[in-house]
Amino acid sequence: MRVALVLLLAAMTLSGCLAPETISSEKRYGVISDTLDRVEDGGSLYDIRVNLSEGPVLVMFSHYACPGCHEWVDELKPHHEQWMSQSNPLQTVMIGVYPPYDDYESLMDAFGDSSSDNYAPWPVIVTTTSTNAWDLGEDKDSGITLFDAFGTPSSPKLFLISQSGVVVWESDSYNPKDNSIADINEKYKEL
Repeated sequence: MRVALVLLLAAMTLSGCLAPETISSEKRYGVISDTLDRVEDGGSLYDIRVNLSEGPVLVMFSHYACPGCHEWVDELKPHHEQWMSQSNPLQTVMIGVYPPYDDYESLMDAFGDSSSDNYAPWPVIVTTTSTNAWDLGEDKDSGITLFDAFGTPSSPKLFLISQSGVVVWESDSYNPKDNSIADINEKYKEL
């Protein structure tokens, strides 16, 4: 009886620990979606695979009326040109995080118009609640929404994605911290 109990307890504690999902490689996600179709967006469709072929990508989930998002834009703008001038550029992209509120018009007014206080000189992506993430490992539609793939990010939320599609840094605050850019630069230099 004692042996049976020990075997049962051992089986319960080990169950699932060798399941395929625990030994498979980490999922790597990106996005392919419509943009504001400005010159800065590089066309009407954004494909993260194109950007990752050139360098890492800083993905910023943002909301048009989010003061913290506006502060992040202000913090990132002075570094954008310098990052883009590198042989392995760090490319920023903004994703509207609350569709349908973050629609074309609201994102264009807040971030797309060059006369706006919060103008973003990088691609701005317009999504829907059904926009799926792109599985970078399998190079196909993941079948899960972009927002689920990134852990249902609030705004603002930033992810630094390496050229291999791995998230190597993510923001942990609503507003940029004094060392946020230094942290991004440090991770960027490691790539």
